[in-house]
Amino acid sequence: MWSLILSLLTKKYKLLTKNTRQKEESNEVPYNENIFSCIEYDSEGNEKNKLIHNYSPNGEWETIFYHNGKPSHIVRKECTIL
Repeated sequence: MWSLILSLLTKKYKLLTKNTRQKEESNEVPYNENIFSCIEYDSEGNEKNKLIHNYSPNGEWETIFYHNGKPSHIVRKECTIL
């Protein structure tokens, strides 16, 4: 279960986290607006869960889910050109 919780406090949305650490992004990886990734770390800094979601211009997309650093499953939307 992802540890991010969206809560309504004092009429403002705040993002709450529990037992997570933020790591700085490397400058070596170029930004790509068609790729989204999210990583959850345990309290010792080990990768717990990760997902990588990518979009293609023709409407196809793919999400790869990882658990403990290993791929667990893939969800895809594919399009057929007629």
